[in-house]
Amino acid sequence: MRVKLILQKMGSGSTIPINYQYEFSAWIYKTLHFGNPEFTVWLHDKGYTRGKRSFKLFTFSNLEVGRFKVFKDRFKILSNEVQLVLTFHIEEAVQHFITGLFQNRTLSIGDRKSNVDFSVKSVETLEKPEFFNHMEFITLSPICVSKPTDKENGLGTTYLNPEHPEYQHRFFENLINRYKAVHPASDGKFEDESDFQLKLKNNPKSRLIKIKADTPQQTRIRGYMYDFECKAPAELLQFGYEAGLGEKNSLGFGCVGVR
Repeated sequence: MRVKLILQKMGSGSTIPINYQYEFSAWIYKTLHFGNPEFTVWLHDKGYTRGKRSFKLFTFSNLEVGRFKVFKDRFKILSNEVQLVLTFHIEEAVQHFITGLFQNRTLSIGDRKSNVDFSVKSVETLEKPEFFNHMEFITLSPICVSKPTDKENGLGTTYLNPEHPEYQHRFFENLINRYKAVHPASDGKFEDESDFQLKLKNNPKSRLIKIKADTPQQTRIRGYMYDFECKAPAELLQFGYEAGLGEKNSLGFGCVGVR
């Protein structure tokens, strides 16, 4: 399911770090886990866990801001309201909890330099599109695809440009593996590589996001914004639309919209 949050600024603050993804991710986790007792039980017993593996089957868009200024590592919000799209791959039986979990919440986004307090003004459930085997998408947040790389001090990570020759294979491999892990009955499906194709519709724009910026735990993740056509089984495309495409989804990567 997918919801749109309208967030209203509170107080006098108007500037947040340009790397705000981790703070929003932490707030979503907190809201999911402590919002409603029944939903929390479902989340713990069934929600994002399959066997010994845990799956974070949600993502969120970049902030949509009407008027803003960017200077150095700061993002100054000039509008009174901003929008954020949240998307989840969850069972229909618990979808009705989601809007209630985020209704009337407050949150503070920022660091020691600057922050903004928001209240959730409204929560709107968005209509699900119809899914086909060939669709066009736009990125609402950067898509991250990587491969492991040997480095002097051990195994590292290389983030791939969508024009890299390995990008398409790793893009779909990640999607298929996540889908099969969550839906074990699908094991053995999606073996024909001719069923899959990723075609760029414009030039990818690189986005380097700092997670836990300016702390000892800081990491850098690179993703890309682009429009694209995607050929794949419809159930896989729906899964990617709901849970996110690529990697690092719960940190705000891989949220897409249908063109």
